Amino acid sequence: MRSLKHWWRSTVSLELVNDPEVTAVRGQLRFASATADAPSEPELITARLAANPRDSAARYQLAAYCVLRGEYEAALEYLEAV
Repeated sequence: MRSLKHWWRSTVSLELVNDPEVTAVRGQLRFASATADAPSEPELITARLAANPRDSAARYQLAAYCVLRGEYEAALEYLEAV
């Protein structure tokens, strides 16, 4: 993760750091990084969550997949239960 932060700071000018579109991209990158260690198929995480409804890591990973697909309401439902 350090390399992404380093890249970000060295690439984005100070004027753009608080730009809404840049902020949106930063959010997308954070959710994408949340899925880096997750199974490539969200269905596998759903099965894990069905086996253990208290698995907060699975909920967060599913929420991240939802955000990346633009399914914001579903993401919020997963995050509310974390």
